[in-house]
Amino acid sequence: MTADKNPAFEDLRMFLWKGRVMVLYTYLPLNKLANHLWKYRLGISELDLGAGTLIHQQSLHTIGLAEQEKNWVPIIINSKLHLVSNFAPFLRIVEIWGEIGALQFKETFLAREKTPVWDYGEIRGGTQFISPPFSAKIPWQYSFVHSHINLPNGNNHSRHYFYTIMRINTNTFEIEIYAQPLNFSVQEDHPSLHSPYHLPRKDPTINVVFPMSAVESDDGVILSYGKDDCISQLKYYSWAYLVSLF
Repeated sequence: MTADKNPAFEDLRMFLWKGRVMVLYTYLPLNKLANHLWKYRLGISELDLGAGTLIHQQSLHTIGLAEQEKNWVPIIINSKLHLVSNFAPFLRIVEIWGEIGALQFKETFLAREKTPVWDYGEIRGGTQFISPPFSAKIPWQYSFVHSHINLPNGNNHSRHYFYTIMRINTNTFEIEIYAQPLNFSVQEDHPSLHSPYHLPRKDPTINVVFPMSAVESDDGVILSYGKDDCISQLKYYSWAYLVSLF
């Protein structure tokens, strides 16, 4: 995949908006000499499906709170596009509107109370928020999110990543987080897991899992996630199971 402006991008999160495929992504900015700076920033663009190219790229850096940003996720509230830019320590939501390529954005919500503590590290973004197909008195939307903690790994410590599911009440912006990591399965002997980039590893089963996108099916959700920055896989969860977690 290529881009019409800055080609240094990763961690694409695709979603539909106005009948077009939009992409949130992490990119490396360019300096005056057209060299990439090692600073993570967020961008938004449309995806040209025919050419496989990111077009109408725009930076979200001016609306961010930090020099480096990652893991923003979309949420549609009252038919309007919003992005959750921060989950912790305070939930923060940004609204986006306008024509693609000339989008405008502003902060529309910043929580006064801290996000509930999760025992497996600071909550970070993952999949876009989606609503269950059945009606409910409370308008909950759900997203798979991730975090990490440092655990012993041989003589050192390394980051172990986890993911779980959370939900937001789009009327009150109350947050609920499932207290345990969700299980997953992965084929550990995949050839790409033995590339020079990833070996040697003291713990060959280290869990590095990044939820990226959620696609609704008739009675459930298909989650796509990345494993160890090497492979992508899918996992199915029924809506009945996900809702029962709360």
